Amino acid sequence: MKKFNNLFFKMMGMASALVFFQGCTEPKSMDSPTIETMTCDTTVFLKENIKSSPSCKIDFSLDFLKSCQDSDSTVYNTNKMLVRSIEEGIPPIHTPEDFIQQLRDTLIFNYRQDLDKLYEYDLRNGMKDHELPGWYNYEYNISAKLAQGQEHIWNYRISHYSYTGGAHPNSYQKWINITDQGKLLTKEDVFLPNTDAAVCELILKELIRTANERMETDTITGIQGLQEYGILQMNGLYIPDNFLLEKEGIRFLYNPYDIAPYAVGSFELEVPYQELNTYLIKH
Repeated sequence: MKKFNNLFFKMMGMASALVFFQGCTEPKSMDSPTIETMTCDTTVFLKENIKSSPSCKIDFSLDFLKSCQDSDSTVYNTNKMLVRSIEEGIPPIHTPEDFIQQLRDTLIFNYRQDLDKLYEYDLRNGMKDHELPGWYNYEYNISAKLAQGQEHIWNYRISHYSYTGGAHPNSYQKWINITDQGKLLTKEDVFLPNTDAAVCELILKELIRTANERMETDTITGIQGLQEYGILQMNGLYIPDNFLLEKEGIRFLYNPYDIAPYAVGSFELEVPYQELNTYLIKH
């Protein structure tokens, strides 16, 4: 019985040590920031209390970093950078919640300021609400997705869509890369000096492949072939500010009008690291 008791207490001691060890190591993983998605989906009327008046639809889905430590300055500074990337015109905001509220309020204010007097003028001249043109109805949609890219780097994809009258909606994307220490990476931080031409040659190869696929042809072999479809007619090829350091390669973004007309759309072109490594700054 004595031997059994000794064995029992030894096993209990080992189990307690294991639990203690797990308790010491677990907070390390819990301290890592996680992704928190914040949303806003609302419709407001041009005249606040008149539901028959034109309306403005506002829809946000925005990712931010969330830390279990209130004093995490890296997460705080990173979120401030994400806020500035989403909407540069908004003053510095303390929290993502405050930012979303202020952005919503700003869009509502701008909508009513743009159209209120024109709306009253049309009503005074006998026009009914159901007779108003469609451009009285505004729409804003902003999406921002945060994902882990290359080691120690966050990728941030921001998509803006708005309709505020005109021939067609406006849409564009903005991409940024932030280190896990909160540093924004620009082209100058990533590509070696005097390598633009070489990098653009690699991008051009992918642009030709993508254009052939999109236009359902195999006749595009160079810049002249691209220009026949409206691509690179106005601007030459360049390394865009919008790129993502993903896990397998760098993805470059050209928004509508960057290298092609609006009707052709945007281009996302990925070049593997194995082709780019010669031209990248080693960190």
